[in-house]
Amino acid sequence: AVRTVLDGRIGRLGKGYSVVLRVVDADSARVVLSVSDVARDEDALIPTVGRISKRLRSGLGERRSAIQATRELVLSITPSFEAFRTWRRAFELLGGSENRAAITVLRRALELDPDFAGAWGSLGFCFSNLDEPDSALAAFRQALARPHRLDEFRRLNYASQVALLSGDISGALADNERLVQLYPQSSIAHNGRGYLLQSAGRLSEALESSRTAEKVSPFGPSQQVLLNQFSDLLELGRADEARPLVSRLRGSSGVGAPMWLSAAGGNWPTAESLATMLQSNPTSDDDLRAEAAWVLAAAQASRGQVRAADHTLRQMQSEAETTHETLRANRLRWTRLSLALFSRGVAAGPGEPGRWDGTTAGLVTRGQWAAAAGDTTLARRLLATVRKRSAPDLARQGFTPALLQAGIAARTGRWQEVLRDLGPAALQGEATGYRLFDSAPLVRWLVAEAYERLDRPDSAAAYFERAIAPPPLGGSNFPHSRMAFSFGHRRLVLLYARMGRLQEARRHWEVFSATFTRPDPEMAPLVEEARAALASAEAMAKSARR
Repeated sequence: AVRTVLDGRIGRLGKGYSVVLRVVDADSARVVLSVSDVARDEDALIPTVGRISKRLRSGLGERRSAIQATRELVLSITPSFEAFRTWRRAFELLGGSENRAAITVLRRALELDPDFAGAWGSLGFCFSNLDEPDSALAAFRQALARPHRLDEFRRLNYASQVALLSGDISGALADNERLVQLYPQSSIAHNGRGYLLQSAGRLSEALESSRTAEKVSPFGPSQQVLLNQFSDLLELGRADEARPLVSRLRGSSGVGAPMWLSAAGGNWPTAESLATMLQSNPTSDDDLRAEAAWVLAAAQASRGQVRAADHTLRQMQSEAETTHETLRANRLRWTRLSLALFSRGVAAGPGEPGRWDGTTAGLVTRGQWAAAAGDTTLARRLLATVRKRSAPDLARQGFTPALLQAGIAARTGRWQEVLRDLGPAALQGEATGYRLFDSAPLVRWLVAEAYERLDRPDSAAAYFERAIAPPPLGGSNFPHSRMAFSFGHRRLVLLYARMGRLQEARRHWEVFSATFTRPDPEMAPLVEEARAALASAEAMAKSARR
């Protein structure tokens, strides 16, 4: 039973503040102990609270050694009340997934107190959420460089993020496990664990951690907790379970959620309609418009409108280049590379690349572009440059460096090397850890291509099936899987017809012909080729039965 209750009050006193703490007997309402003090201004408020807290503890009989061992409150947070209030506003924005707005507010907090470790840590989470790992790593290291301003919770939390961003997912999980053990009722600790488990590819465990984060949230789950649950469920192929979360999501995440729910659930007409509205809505932010472009281009490609799909992607890429969003521009280039491979094969030139940048992601993308265009000399030179980058930087690129190496081999007809370079990645699906690129459909497509060139049609068919499969089998990049969808079904018609597996060939033909409804003129022969292959195989089978 509760024996006593701590009651506190802060009131204005001229330019300063009066601070009163009282311990009240829960049964009789008798004041057991009361202490008070005056803070001369806002900057003195937090130190004053810390000082009278020690007086209170002393008055209640706590051992002097325990009180002396306690850090000053100013050292755990900030001596500036204004910096603290500013940080709280930013923390609420961060919890609502409004990362860019939070960064602006956090910079103001750090102007007021440059040694505010908690503000540096929050800044790190914002940059991490925005896929800016170098900036995130720098911010977390700034926080950890001020150990006198950190409690154990923040130290472990930030150390876990540094390990993740440095390519050490095992170390990140170990730090987080310690955090959860020490603070089992912390929603932040459990939500962080969910994010790390998701990065490790352990989606079911990630979902359970995110749900635990909601259960222990005293004032309800943050938007981050709900968003992590939503994305875990979509990647697990459990769109129906994710549906109730849509109405609980806010901000741009809430606006985009119905589109992603429809895409993950295979309802592409609705996903395309929502993407079209988001693209044309002037209130949609750049992130949301880019997401809508991926979905729209995937739907266009699945109908055979390859030119329209590339135009949609190229337009968003140009906007990203104009606003210096280099990672977004490179992601869009990879999508255009994927579209060219799916629709026109390994030797297809991907078109105009736009303006290149010198980031590691930019170098890998440029190398793949060169390989696709037939310039394997430039591609090899860029791959050599990429390999000199730091191990953490390379780890963040996911499987794209391996794709570059395999792309060079494929362009020169060395298909056994393609299997060597990409075989393990194709089995795994996505790279683990903090990654900037998801590439499972592209990896599996290139492996399927290699098996077919090496006259192993069974294996080729298995990987084409995986490249176009819905989640969870097909991976987390729903737009890429849909972009490959019709072209994959066409390849499966040809393979199964060749192998005499006519029932499977006809099943894939029916899906292909029902989806590939508005092909560009140069894509129309693909329909006739598949139709003829199936008809020929069926005729041969019928003749053999006579």
